Amino acid sequence: MADSSKPVLNSACPTVSADEKPPTYTPQQLYDKPRRVNAEDLELYTRGGYAPIDLGLTFEARGHKYTVLHKLGYGPSATVWLVRRSNGPSGACSFHALKVLRADLSTPERNLEFKTMQRLEQVGWNCRAHPNLVQIQEVINMMTPNGLHRCYLEPLLGPSLFHPSIAEPTRRQRHFSRQLVYAVNYLHAFEVCHSNLSPEHVLVKFPQPYSGSEENALLDCLGPVVSEEIVSRGIMPAAHHPRAVVEPASFSGFDYSSVTDVALVGFGNAFAAIFPPPVLRCPIRIFPVEVLFGHEPSPKSDIWELACLLMMLHTEPDHHLHQGCYVRLVYDWVTYLGPMPSHWRGRYRWDRYNTLTPPGQMQHQDLLGWFDVDGASRPLGRVIAASASHLTPIEREALAALLREMFAWEPEKRPTSGMVLSRLLQLKW
Repeated sequence: MADSSKPVLNSACPTVSADEKPPTYTPQQLYDKPRRVNAEDLELYTRGGYAPIDLGLTFEARGHKYTVLHKLGYGPSATVWLVRRSNGPSGACSFHALKVLRADLSTPERNLEFKTMQRLEQVGWNCRAHPNLVQIQEVINMMTPNGLHRCYLEPLLGPSLFHPSIAEPTRRQRHFSRQLVYAVNYLHAFEVCHSNLSPEHVLVKFPQPYSGSEENALLDCLGPVVSEEIVSRGIMPAAHHPRAVVEPASFSGFDYSSVTDVALVGFGNAFAAIFPPPVLRCPIRIFPVEVLFGHEPSPKSDIWELACLLMMLHTEPDHHLHQGCYVRLVYDWVTYLGPMPSHWRGRYRWDRYNTLTPPGQMQHQDLLGWFDVDGASRPLGRVIAASASHLTPIEREALAALLREMFAWEPEKRPTSGMVLSRLLQLKW
């Protein structure tokens, strides 16, 4: 009898050993690119890659029956699905998010999220103890033709706090700011760095959980399913990919006016402060600049990323940084903050953080502006004053002063998360 903790989608699928190599990326294109759907990279539907999941899929694990109802999101390492869980003989239902890792990232050796959670548990950390951190309710394994996938069952959360329907700055942003700082401060109290405080990892909570009898209302809230049939080029057998690729839920029926709480998710790159990773993996627009110049990722890197989140929360999108390369990002920050420390000259880690500029075309003199500008052309104070109309003049001035400290070039000069929290509490946020 099959292990109930390992749901099988296809009983004839091959077993993938723990030491199997990562997905095989061939120069041949396995699938046609979707034309109408915003979705994950289909080329990762291969041995060792994504789990081939279709809507309506049912499986059993640990005495519960799961049914896949909608897609919630995706990333380079996993897809996330809305599932209905039927709880044993009683038949009572509940709704959850199921994060399904790629098979090659599900082994103990390569599953960074699992290793981080193990370290956290060893020091007494418990995500269930904080209301603004996502909870991992259960860990199950799923066997598919592409391998064995580790899956995290989590509470069902809503869209990103930065969804266009809610991202416009309002007085509520003060409350959300405090919750985010509380969450990061809790992590730092256990010497844990999140390391990817991107907008996509700040999700709003449903005001009330949906009961098992409210499935239709929940699906209406998530919006209609948008999907497109996958067109295979015949290289990969059909069992290795879903029949259709599904766009993440739009949350078109979500009541944004009722949002009061947020949760921090996305711990795939989190690390213990005493074990910094050799390379930091987070979106360029929130990247801590000191890491580009040889500093190790640290809790103070989280402070930079947290400052980016606070700035995005309280300013209009025109003032957000969305550049596609590190060099352009540095130029933009220099215009906000002024020249970088002169002793950073020549320390840029070209070997780890390359740019979109072809090798050999970036001349040394092109970088002098990083260190020699006379002053910032768009100081933070003016940006906050111009776009944070939801704050009082005193709050705008205090926020600008706090952000200037959090954006200090030298990480050791930045405040701790506890100091940031204290400043917000002084403002009665």
